[in-house]
Amino acid sequence: MIKKNSLIESIFAPREKGASPAIIFITSLFLGYYLFFFNVLLSTGTEKISGAITAVFFLGLYIAMLVTGEYSRYRKIFLIAASLLMVPAFINTLIEERGTMLVNADTVINNENPFCHIVFTMTAIPLVLQKGIIFPARLSGHYASIYSMLVIWLSASLIFGRGWCSWVCFYGGWDSCFSSIGKKPALKLSYKNNHVRYFNFVMLAFVTLASLPILSAVYCELLCPFKIVTEFEAPVDIFTIVAFGFMVVTFLTLVVVMPFLTKKRFQCTAFCPFGAMQSLINKISFFRVRFDKEKCTKCGACAAVCPTLSVSPEFLENTKKTMPLTCTMCGECMNVCRQGAITYSIWGLPPLFKIKETADGSSAVLKTLREFLIALVSPKTLFPCAAFLFGTIVSGSFVRETLELIINQIIKLW
Repeated sequence: MIKKNSLIESIFAPREKGASPAIIFITSLFLGYYLFFFNVLLSTGTEKISGAITAVFFLGLYIAMLVTGEYSRYRKIFLIAASLLMVPAFINTLIEERGTMLVNADTVINNENPFCHIVFTMTAIPLVLQKGIIFPARLSGHYASIYSMLVIWLSASLIFGRGWCSWVCFYGGWDSCFSSIGKKPALKLSYKNNHVRYFNFVMLAFVTLASLPILSAVYCELLCPFKIVTEFEAPVDIFTIVAFGFMVVTFLTLVVVMPFLTKKRFQCTAFCPFGAMQSLINKISFFRVRFDKEKCTKCGACAAVCPTLSVSPEFLENTKKTMPLTCTMCGECMNVCRQGAITYSIWGLPPLFKIKETADGSSAVLKTLREFLIALVSPKTLFPCAAFLFGTIVSGSFVRETLELIINQIIKLW
């Protein structure tokens, strides 16, 4: 017969690695309700089937992440799947709406271009100075309107800042995918090359300032490597031919080749202006990544695996308690830190282990339940749940629609 105390501890007591069954059940119930409501209950026909597959897949990844405590592994699977499956659904929507994935005069005049989150880097200042949006998208009433993206971006940014790049961005899975192929880098980038991570701040300043005099989104028109897999202008004259060629080169170089050779997220680290803007927002975001110098043994494992070159031995020697502003909260460093020196935290609150130390003596059951309640509202629980939720909000419909396209094709062939 199982003792009452043992049963309660097995269900509610915090684990050294991974979450307790009670926390897994409660948070999965919350996330599962959202996933099945929007992906299954609101769907019809074959979309209900693809929605069910989407919901089960996302929820399964989330539960696996909590059970194992390996945030980065299952986050990476989610991000890569969401990014790759986004492309067919996005292109299919464009073809259904305007007959082509190419940008043309009609889509610009009618403000029918989908609004991408990267455009925020170039529209804020012109909006204040010129009282207008310099990107041909609709304010509302469109599947990728400015207002809808603004609400999602502001909410996610204030909650976890540059965590967007590792948990939400439907472009981020591309360089994550190619950087995950193979085990050893052919071109080794280490903390000694971490100056590379500041180049996207140069890109941010350039595209922001360059967009002012011409009142046009320079990055989108000339530099964005992901235009190749979304939408771009038809290469019909010298300007559009050069722009198209440059986009192909940047995609192959920054998104495919360099991540494959270095095993780092090169495009996100060194080129994307949106990442630089999110780094600055990290200063006011709700969640942080906390570093405990007292627990750190200076082994350097975190610096070796950091995909954005944010951690260095110099940082491990200083007295800072939060990771550098270029940290994307991916969790890679947490997976390899055997001392538990790196954890998610909430701005202004002490880490969880210090809260536990202040607990007075009491019965085993009450102590277990108290530790459970503390763990339930801890950053270790709240952060992955919030980040996963935002990721599914942004990418869930794309994944569902792509799976529906595949199912419909199978039905036709059958």
